[in-house]
Amino acid sequence: MTGTKSDVFQFAMSDSYDALRKLGDLNIRALTRLASLQFELVSLGIESSVSRAKWMTQPAKMEQVYANESRLASLYGYKMAQISRETTDLLLKSGNEFNSIVDEIFVTAKGSLKQKSVTTPVKQLTKTVVASPVVKAQAKKTVKRKVIKKAK
Repeated sequence: MTGTKSDVFQFAMSDSYDALRKLGDLNIRALTRLASLQFELVSLGIESSVSRAKWMTQPAKMEQVYANESRLASLYGYKMAQISRETTDLLLKSGNEFNSIVDEIFVTAKGSLKQKSVTTPVKQLTKTVVASPVVKAQAKKTVKRKVIKKAK
């Protein structure tokens, strides 16, 4: 590779690595928190079952059973709603952070393309292609056809 091509390639690779690292960190944080919320949800279900089993083993009137069930449903319903809100907030924050990382990647890439001379390798490639015998022969045929058509 020429110096310019390797510089651009190396710059792009370092940017890619940084971007992947940031996205990986975001993913790990989000999954860790989601796992924690899932554990809270499972614990809540077990806690609810234990409370229900404890009340069912004690002799009580039906009114007491209904009151206990109502209290249990109210308490654990509130806790479940809270976990759902936290999960939604986490997903929204992660999505926003993902978008900002991607925006940063594009801004950095755009800036790096302006900083590095990418046009030099393109110009060299264009000169090479235009100088090839096949392209020159095709160009001569096209010019001859146009000259013949104008002459008629």
